[in-house]
Amino acid sequence: MTTINIKYTACCFAAIAFFFTVRGNACDVPVFRYALERWASDPYEIIVMIDGEPGGLERKAIDGLVLRWLHDHRSYLEGIDPAVKDHFDRYDTLLPGMTVSEISDELSALEIQEADEEHPFQYQVSFIDLSQPEYHAYAEWLQKTGVAPPAAALRYPRSMNRAEPIYVVPLDGAALDRLLNSPVRNEIARRLIDGHSAVWAFLECGDADKDAAALKTLKDEAGRIEKELHLPAPDERAGVESIFLDETRRDDLRLEFSIVTVSRHDDAERALVSMLTHSEPDLPMYEDQPMVFPIYGQGRALYALIGSGINRETVEQAGEFLVGPCSCQIKEENPGVDLLIPVDWKAGVTDRMVLDRPTPSPMAPIAYATASAQASTPAATYPASRGSDSVMLLVLGLSFGAFILAGAGATAFILIKQKVNN
Repeated sequence: MTTINIKYTACCFAAIAFFFTVRGNACDVPVFRYALERWASDPYEIIVMIDGEPGGLERKAIDGLVLRWLHDHRSYLEGIDPAVKDHFDRYDTLLPGMTVSEISDELSALEIQEADEEHPFQYQVSFIDLSQPEYHAYAEWLQKTGVAPPAAALRYPRSMNRAEPIYVVPLDGAALDRLLNSPVRNEIARRLIDGHSAVWAFLECGDADKDAAALKTLKDEAGRIEKELHLPAPDERAGVESIFLDETRRDDLRLEFSIVTVSRHDDAERALVSMLTHSEPDLPMYEDQPMVFPIYGQGRALYALIGSGINRETVEQAGEFLVGPCSCQIKEENPGVDLLIPVDWKAGVTDRMVLDRPTPSPMAPIAYATASAQASTPAATYPASRGSDSVMLLVLGLSFGAFILAGAGATAFILIKQKVNN
């Protein structure tokens, strides 16, 4: 009995802490905008699998991939180490004379730098030699795919804890380019940077009737919620939020949904299809059903709507989350899977609307004013509810602290009593 009571008490504390966390972090910034400006995508991993030192076209493809990686991350790398700039200009001549092992060491030295919150690596490149015993599992996996080495495999970000690659291509320049780029991904990025709230990726199943019916539903419902949903109003703030929307830019923030259609059989989009259809464990079971993925932020797929699950209620629920106030600023605690869209989001999203509230100095001097001075001083422009919210939060905070102390005392008493009884 005692064990059950202790667990129940712990659950109560967790629930209350969750409530206060959500309440304290609520703000007037919609999720989609906060994600666009603050949630950098986690880096995917491109694993180059070789069998001995490659040559010819394969080696040329490796050099091209490394140069592409350097190009995609040059501004960031130069930002953290200005000395790297001189080295960049020599890579074109340096690479042909380097072994794959030396290239791997060079990239590792660059990647070991900690990425900042707003501009991390879009993807990372690693090399494994399948002739080495420690990579036998990779050799077996590659054999099952039917692709002969050398090859390049795509793996989800490490934060997803998914060890097996989700897509593999032969090691040639054209295939590697399709792995990193595609027309649909570029269009999704363009729209999100342009200010779309979300881009709904409609993945066809190949059945014309199913696809047509589901797409019509999506178009109707996305159009409806675009008109009916509303952005968070200023009076929905918690009053002590650490982030807020720039009031001078509120009219520039718009609610807009758009749709892109993706064919499962489009060679240019196979990498995107693999990222989407492996984002949840059971999705490969529904290849015969159309799917919809709301994509927001810096290319983050919210979750999948499948077949008959593409309906009025589910589309509206997804829209409400995307447009609603950002109650949790930690990306990993929100639903979604990052997609590989190698775009310089930081450079693209120059129109910043999300602001951080300055933290007041703990030793700020207290100014006392005479009655006449107060009368001549312009009124402060704080929201009307700021004072009452602060008092309420103080009372709630003190009550919560007292509740924790009481709970801790009760728990200690139970444990002591259990020990005495035993």
